[in-house]
Formats: sequence, C-alpha cells, structure tokens
Amino acid sequence: MSERFDRIKKHLKENKKVYIVGGVGIIVGAVGALVLTRGDVKLTMDSWKAIEIKWRSPTTNIMQTVLERRGHPGNDVRCLETGTKYASANHAAQTLGLSASNLSRHLSGHLPHVKGYHFEILGEAIPA
Repeated sequence: MSERFDRIKKHLKENKKVYIVGGVGIIVGAVGALVLTRGDVKLTMDSWKAIEIKWRSPTTNIMQTVLERRGHPGNDVRCLETGTKYASANHAAQTLGLSASNLSRHLSGHLPHVKGYHFEILGEAIPA
C-alpha cells in the first residue's frame, strides 16, 4: 500500500504545473460563465451569423436573430368591390375570411370570383 502512495506522490510532484494550470482554467471558466449569465452581456446575431458582444451595454440584453426573407415577396392586390389594396393575396384572404387557394386560383384566371369578390394584381410587392 505504501508503494502505491509513493507512486501517487511522485506523480503529483512531476505533474504539479499541469494540475495548477488545469485548476486555474476551471476557476476562470466558472467565473466567466457566471459573468456571462448575469445579463451584463448582449449577444446579437445578424443574418450572416456574425456574433456581436456588447459588454455592459445600456441596451436591453436579449439574444436576437434576424433572418432575411426568402422567396418571392408576393403581389400587391386590390379588391375591385371595396377598392382596398392588400400587401399580398394571402393578407387579403385572411382579412376578408376567404380561402387563400381560391383567391390564388381567381388571380390566375381559374375562378371568376371568390365569394362574390373580384381582385386584380397591382404588381410585385416591395420586400420588407
């Protein structure tokens, strides 16, 4: 048993620096984690996935992800009965309680009207 303790003592003496550096690293990591979770840091992420860290920023501390819109922005449409313009056919359908698929079929010329409403396409919507 004493031979085993001697080997452990020898090992600790030979690797003393490694254990000290490892211990300090663990302490620094734990302190860093506490500082980061206290709310003094603001992380924001733009659409290019770049992370910006603001230390003790006066702005609200939130994590924000901004995603760019993909695909076609839609077409502006106008209801001929009411004269109301809508940013998209989907928005018009939701507002008037219509089926979006039936409105799309009407705009493409496959249906003469949608529940008595007639629409026209004004042009491509401007992306937000």
